[in-house]
Amino acid sequence: MTSFISSFKNSLIAKSVLVFILLFAGYNLALHYFPPKTLYFQSQWERNMSIVEDYVFDDHPKGVVIVGSSMSGRLSMDLLGPRFQNIALSGGSSATGLEVVRRCENKPEMVLVEVNHLVGQDSAFISEQFNPLDLFLRKHFLSARARYKPANLLLEYVKRDEKYRDPRPDSAVFASLFAAQKTYFDQTPDSLDLQRSVVSVKSTVDALIEDHVRVVFFQMPVHPYFENSPRTQISLREFHKAFPMDRYSWIDSLGGDYATTDGVHLLSSSSAVFTKRLRDQVEARFGR
Repeated sequence: MTSFISSFKNSLIAKSVLVFILLFAGYNLALHYFPPKTLYFQSQWERNMSIVEDYVFDDHPKGVVIVGSSMSGRLSMDLLGPRFQNIALSGGSSATGLEVVRRCENKPEMVLVEVNHLVGQDSAFISEQFNPLDLFLRKHFLSARARYKPANLLLEYVKRDEKYRDPRPDSAVFASLFAAQKTYFDQTPDSLDLQRSVVSVKSTVDALIEDHVRVVFFQMPVHPYFENSPRTQISLREFHKAFPMDRYSWIDSLGGDYATTDGVHLLSSSSAVFTKRLRDQVEARFGR
């Protein structure tokens, strides 16, 4: 009797493992031949993971990579064209994106670095993204990538009929969002964190330059109040010291009357104007 029960359990386990393997293989084959478009994610972290995974694992033309925060995430990729890739990370900094580019084997010709948020490399994000086991799984099995998690695909299905709308807030909402940003920008950056970030970013930038990557700094436009805020001015002063214009490439401020949702993030109409100006400057100065 005991032998029969043991045999039954072993058979059940074997069948369960076989079913799992078949489902796993079938799901990955389906993703390979019929990859679904995914715009919605359960969290900002997973969205950022997906952006970096696309850059690390997918084939791209050797061109220009943009690193930055959610501010440069508003740039129009349709206007920039196929030679540009944008790995700006919401809630993140250019320092994290620079480290991603440094760790990738295939280097771009140029990296455009947003200077609005250069402080604070997300070491936990980098560690998870470049964990050797995770790298192997995500490289060979699409189902291991954030974009193709069943929960994200389900969310995409639920929201499939939602259309993107220009998030222009009314005056009361804008005032509230502006005040929230003001609280952040009115603060002076921690001097120790700032110096650590400067040293870290300079090390990464110089390593990329040694690998024959042109690194170009640019600034996303913000409301004049934030442009002149303590956080912005102190941070820019330190990074200009570390990356003087006579030794490093900078794109001059692309002034204009830009509209934002909160004083910081561009509306799509203004983003289109700024994107064209940025693209034109890159092409005129660097031939890209």
